Amino acid sequence: MGIRRIEGSKSGKHLEEGSSIRSRIVSKAINQNDPRSSKIGLNCKMSGLGAHDWLAKGE
Repeated sequence: MGIRRIEGSKSGKHLEEGSSIRSRIVSKAINQNDPRSSKIGLNCKMSGLGAHDWLAKGE
């Protein structure tokens, strides 16, 4: 595993930098002084959400 990849310990599914996903925004922390340090929390646990290749396979 590299620094640009996230892998699920139970599912084995992974996301890499540049992966297309469908997700739900669950939190945000916007820093007006330094926008690059802002954070957006995402969740892909609901049905119909996740990486586009997972959805195409029906996972």
